[in-house]
Amino acid sequence: MTAPWLMWGSDQQITVRTPSSMIGPPQTETFVQTPQIARIDYGRPETWSFFFAAALVGMTPTPTPGFLGSFFLDVYFDVSIGAGRSSIFLREFEHFSWEISNSDPAEMNAIIKRGPVWSQQVVPPAKKQDVPALPSTGIVDSIAAQSINVTARVRGFNENFTAVNTGSFIISAFFAPRSHVRPEWFKEGRFSGGEDYGT
Repeated sequence: MTAPWLMWGSDQQITVRTPSSMIGPPQTETFVQTPQIARIDYGRPETWSFFFAAALVGMTPTPTPGFLGSFFLDVYFDVSIGAGRSSIFLREFEHFSWEISNSDPAEMNAIIKRGPVWSQQVVPPAKKQDVPALPSTGIVDSIAAQSINVTARVRGFNENFTAVNTGSFIISAFFAPRSHVRPEWFKEGRFSGGEDYGT
């Protein structure tokens, strides 16, 4: 049997390509969806720690003096969680962003050399909702769930009037249970609820 934790995390390399903003603002924002990054079907509810990361590894064209505007890049992690007969989709559970000048090559190189942006905590939505949005408060560092699925969306927005821009990322997500004790590890350790051999 394949070890279940082989599905609890992975890396995906994604490139987002945005057109020149010369064709008009509505067309300069592009989204690219990743394949599934993590999948957990544990067989019973558990409390999970998480780790999200995204590294900008390349950008074309190289920023050049005289180019206009900036290249904006965002990575949104979308997480679906469930327990029993209930499930919920948490859009933009985590969000990383980059702004890179189209005219300063040193800025791009510095951002790439920094390596991944990462987190093991997220800020939840405000408990009182209003328009405009209220500031979020508190910190979340775990997820309570029986099943978890993670994908990410990469957004590119180009202010460069003269060229198509592309940005390439390595995007990662992985999970680990706070307690990993399986019933099948013990003699006669069989549960009637189907908890055995969760993935």
